[in-house]
Amino acid sequence: MRVESYVMAEMLQRLEQQSAVLRPNAVEIVATLNRESTDDYPVVRDASAELTRALDAFVATKETLAGHVVAHDGMGELGEALGELVLRARGMVIVAQLDRLREALAEPTADARARGWFIGRCRDVAEVASFVRERVAKIHATWTPYRPGQPQIGSMTDEERATLYRMMVRVAQRALREMWHEPELARLLEHGLGATDLPEVHIACRQIVTVLGLDTKPRRVRLVNGAMERR
Repeated sequence: MRVESYVMAEMLQRLEQQSAVLRPNAVEIVATLNRESTDDYPVVRDASAELTRALDAFVATKETLAGHVVAHDGMGELGEALGELVLRARGMVIVAQLDRLREALAEPTADARARGWFIGRCRDVAEVASFVRERVAKIHATWTPYRPGQPQIGSMTDEERATLYRMMVRVAQRALREMWHEPELARLLEHGLGATDLPEVHIACRQIVTVLGLDTKPRRVRLVNGAMERR
């Protein structure tokens, strides 16, 4: 699982970068085609080629990441939302890196160094890891009742289920990101990031911070007087 968590963290970052390329190129194509002048058609061809390259890379990354997630997180096949894949992958990386921190801080020198890193309800790294694992499980429990293939809820239609599923995945993404503000986890990560003389600790904390900080909010891009406006 340790190797997979490294790979997944890298692929999550790659997905974020690739998705930032897709929409602007698509909008550029539409904007150019809406203009009366045909002088800009070479721009369309360039944007189309870039869009194709970005889409191929995005799909390849997504499929590789999906293979890792489905094989290791025990939650079964993926649903129809890309957000579910990203959510599950982020949760896996965070939990795996906290397990790595537990191993790294079991070494006597590191253990002595870290004794002041814990506050509140968590007295050591094992309790932080347990707290985070439980929180991730609760976050998943908010959206899984609405995933495809689950028993019908009351008189809910398939369309209503699909709408709630996507909405609750987005809510879960925000909840996962907000774990950054949990004092017990924040303090551990702050000190771990500063412990550059403890490489295993530093790298694990850096990966957790990176994955927690991923921008999972869809970027809206619209045309305003033929130009792109990003939100």
